Amino acid sequence: MDRLPALADDLVALHPSAIVAATVLEAMAAKHATTTIPIIMAQLIDPVGSGLVDSYARPGGNVTGRTISGSVAPKMRLL
Repeated sequence: MDRLPALADDLVALHPSAIVAATVLEAMAAKHATTTIPIIMAQLIDPVGSGLVDSYARPGGNVTGRTISGSVAPKMRLL
């Protein structure tokens, strides 16, 4: 996990069209590495609370994707 920032920098240097992140740590590393390449979250929990997006209604920045929300019966929301 401590290598994620360097790996994200290496990935950004390849100029991909988009980056898919499966965990909050991966998404955070990618977010710190680029503000222009789209970062797609894969069903993360609480992207607002973790600081990945500003809000569900207006995520802002270059992070988007799907999130799992709800405490008892999670439901999928598309940002």
